[in-house]
Amino acid sequence: MGTKPFKKYEEQLDIMKKRGLIIKDDEIVLKKLKRENYYNIINGYKDFFLDEQATLSKCEDVFEKGTTFEDISTLYDFDTEIRLLFLKNILKIENIFKTKISYFFEKKYTTQDFNYLNINNYNDAKKEDAARVIAEISNVIKNSLSQNYSGGKQIQHYINIHKNLPLWVLSKQLTFGNISYLYSSLEKDIQKEICNEIAEEFEKEYEKSVIIDEKNMEQIIKFINAIRNMCAHNDRIYNVLIRKNGNIPKIQHSHLNNIFNSRIFDVLIILKLFITKEEFYTLLTELEKNLKNLEKLYNSNVFGKILNETGIPKNWKNIVGDVLFWEKIYETTLSLEGEQQIIHIYIESGNKIEKEVTINDIIEKYENSKIERFLCIHNINTDSYYFELKILKIFNRKKEELKTFSYNFCDEKKKFFEEKKESNFKEIPSEKFEKIAESFKITPYDLKKILILISERELKTVIDICQNDNNC
Repeated sequence: MGTKPFKKYEEQLDIMKKRGLIIKDDEIVLKKLKRENYYNIINGYKDFFLDEQATLSKCEDVFEKGTTFEDISTLYDFDTEIRLLFLKNILKIENIFKTKISYFFEKKYTTQDFNYLNINNYNDAKKEDAARVIAEISNVIKNSLSQNYSGGKQIQHYINIHKNLPLWVLSKQLTFGNISYLYSSLEKDIQKEICNEIAEEFEKEYEKSVIIDEKNMEQIIKFINAIRNMCAHNDRIYNVLIRKNGNIPKIQHSHLNNIFNSRIFDVLIILKLFITKEEFYTLLTELEKNLKNLEKLYNSNVFGKILNETGIPKNWKNIVGDVLFWEKIYETTLSLEGEQQIIHIYIESGNKIEKEVTINDIIEKYENSKIERFLCIHNINTDSYYFELKILKIFNRKKEELKTFSYNFCDEKKKFFEEKKESNFKEIPSEKFEKIAESFKITPYDLKKILILISERELKTVIDICQNDNNC
């Protein structure tokens, strides 16, 4: 088959129209083609929108009836957004490894100049890889010294002044590929120190212990490096499936209970192991925004197929998100047409996704009951006097959100003491609940009573409205 002939922008437009693609505005599409490339947009993202039988019959692409250029370019734009999003965070992993490898390698061989060029400082079982690392690093130094740019000048200056070039100075000039081979060639004790420090940092961020295997980390670095290179070269990323010699790498997600599938979702899981909690939840928020935008623009069938290609399951937030501390503070019954339970719950403060994941965790605990239940969930923010109350009704695995509103705790506290309410609870409050009450200068028993009174007041309002509308 010969090379396809060159086509002008207008000819590319005609080809799309002849193949059944609806073009709403020629000028807008031409502008896109001039900036993004026909091949990248159409050939890279057309598959979900092709009429397979017609395409097979005509031996050329035929789009499904009603498909617009925007349908394809939207997926292209989504891929661009998540590529940049993941690359930004993968670069943080790259810097983390450069820092940790430099630190622990130099710590062990601090008395040697140019210690990374000594093959005896590497794993005896990886001499071949070590030789490659030494050759690559030597080339990096040589090229840096021969080129007139800031990185080269810094290296030249350091060598001239100190007659040495520590790895922490050189590492900035190394690629993630260099770092990947360097880690693989390190002695096991250095690898272990690196993994232990990453595990310690994860535990501090998430209050969860994790054991990180050095061999598993080697595979993680190789996988992330492959994704990083694809992102850096603007390759299609949303449906990536990384294989090595035809097989999916054997990687364990030691910090989350999820099977590795070598998809973009696995990148998300791995990122959680390295970046800070704040950075990770910023990433989740951005990803959620992009997914919601995509869901709005496609029907459920197409959106489901795209999601499947990413490896992102429908309950993805429950997998990667963290459950906040929560506990039941009281349980009462409500008699309307039958027995109904009111479960009063509080959850500690957290971000939007953490709250959503926590509420899902609460629902999962209570949804199997054959008794109709009202969940009154208070989200307590100790940094603010504004609390949030969410009222849900669950019955036979079905849930209905009845009301969500914020209230000023100071106002409720003042009203409580003005009305001289009593709080006759015998249960000993949990340590966390005591600390929350202490932060608001109130006893845990009074805090519990205030939350219950608010729940019952708002629930009564909801039930009255439902009964008047015959919706309950």
